[in-house]
Amino acid sequence: IGIGPVGLMAVAGSALRGAGTIIGVGHRSLTKTLAREYGASVIVDYKDGDIFKQVMDVTGGRLVDKVIVTGGGQSRIALAMRMLKPNGIVVNLEGMYEELRVPAMDSMMWCAHKTLTGGICPGGRRRMERLFDIIKSGRVDPARMITQTLHGMEGIEEGFNLMMDPKPADVVKPIVYIDD
Repeated sequence: IGIGPVGLMAVAGSALRGAGTIIGVGHRSLTKTLAREYGASVIVDYKDGDIFKQVMDVTGGRLVDKVIVTGGGQSRIALAMRMLKPNGIVVNLEGMYEELRVPAMDSMMWCAHKTLTGGICPGGRRRMERLFDIIKSGRVDPARMITQTLHGMEGIEEGFNLMMDPKPADVVKPIVYIDD
C-alpha cells in the first residue's frame, strides 16, 4: 500500500523474492507505471473506490498473505490487517508519528495470529554488498525512480521540499549531485 520510492522498492524486492501476484496500491500514473516495471501484477487506484473491495476483486475474495504499508497513515495499517489472512504478516515501513490503533475486528481480535512488524532498514556491510550486487547485475534499476536532478548544496533544500510536498504528479525521487 503506497507506491512512492519505498513502496516501489518493496514491489521490486517482493518480485525478487518470488512473490506470486503483487498488487500495488497508488494513484499517480508515473508511480503506477514504475510499479508495473518493478514487478507489480496489478495496480489498485485508491481514488477508484474502496481499496479492500478492489483487492478482494483481484484475489477472488481471498485474503492476502502479506501486506507492506509504505504510505497512507495509520488507517492503512488497519486496512492491511483487515485484508490479511490468518497467520499473515503486515510490514509497516512508513514513519508513524502518533499512537497506532488497530480496531480489534480488523485483526480478528488478534486470534488469527496476524503479525504486525516494521522498522527502519537495517544496515551493515554484507547487506549493502548484496544490494549493490543486485543493482550491478541489472536485476533492479533504482535510477528509474529519479525524476529530478539537482546540483550543488543549494539543491538539497529544493530536493527536500520536493519530497515533502504533497507529491506532485511528476515527483518520485529527486537526486542531488554535489559538484566540485
